[in-house]
Amino acid sequence: MENKRSQLSRRDFLKVGGTGLAGAVLLGAAGCGGGEQSGGATELYFTAPPDTSGTTTKLVNDFNAKNKGKYKVIYR
Repeated sequence: MENKRSQLSRRDFLKVGGTGLAGAVLLGAAGCGGGEQSGGATELYFTAPPDTSGTTTKLVNDFNAKNKGKYKVIYR
């Protein structure tokens, strides 16, 4: 028997993950909290509830790979 509470629905995932990641990109692009950086990727910190499925980590890694040298999301 599966525990429905521990599963993250697609809709909830898109709300939490998509909105949070988009917000992190916008804040990073606006220069909020980034500190001094010299020519490297803009570091963005993405804070979210624990994801035991590993989906958020995979999405962050995919984003980092696609935006290498431009943006780097740090998931915590």
